[in-house]
Amino acid sequence: MPEKILIVINNLAFGGAERLVVDQINELNQRGVWVELLTLVKTDKANFNDRLKLPVSQYHHLELNFNRLGNLWSMVQFLSRRKDFTIITHLFLANTLVRLAALLVWPWPQLVVYEHNVYSQEKGWRHLLMDKFLALFTYRIIAVSAAVRDFWQKRVNPSKVRLVKNGIATDWLDDLPLVADTRRALGLTPDDLVVVSVGNVTPQKGYELILQIAPALLKRYTNLHFLIAGRAEGGYADKLKAAAVAGDLAERVRFLGARSDAPAIM
Repeated sequence: MPEKILIVINNLAFGGAERLVVDQINELNQRGVWVELLTLVKTDKANFNDRLKLPVSQYHHLELNFNRLGNLWSMVQFLSRRKDFTIITHLFLANTLVRLAALLVWPWPQLVVYEHNVYSQEKGWRHLLMDKFLALFTYRIIAVSAAVRDFWQKRVNPSKVRLVKNGIATDWLDDLPLVADTRRALGLTPDDLVVVSVGNVTPQKGYELILQIAPALLKRYTNLHFLIAGRAEGGYADKLKAAAVAGDLAERVRFLGARSDAPAIM
């Protein structure tokens, strides 16, 4: 295991990748590994900061995004001071900008990139060409599912792609409210059937399938409810909400927003 690790992600707003990062850092700290965190985008949304067990001196922020590339040189300097670190990045923004900055660092740092999604529609050919180029300077690409692995093995050197399925810590489950109390607060009865989907409402999640199958299932199971726990913002989420209203499904397909107690709903 590397002696020093830098993990980079957009921020720690509620999400699967963000949950994984927090668990990774807490576990590495417990094992005595020196780990630092760098975030790139400030957020006032609900987040996992309170679950992060990391000294303030090892938590860094550098405001950087595709519309604000002026800080890219600051990223180069930041990485240059950590040449003996293994760098792990998560999500498209961090994966791209950190690897671009690393091109100007010598010797090149050891880069491990986590890919959490299949971007079959969201990424154009320019993005995919950039991914192919940056993969040349990437030590490993970690795919969190078989579908993600298959997607990336067709687009970059397949020998660099490894499948490592997500795992999460379970100690925080002890702090959750009782399932019965959570269901009651949501207006559900003990006899109601519930389908819970946990994840931010983005196109690659395919939430439109719920709206497609809901009418047929509700005819058969009249006490069925679909609950979606995850940030539901932006054009894609707005279209789904409008479709639920138009299909007279708004009371049975509910968008709960970001929640830290999703297991208590199930």
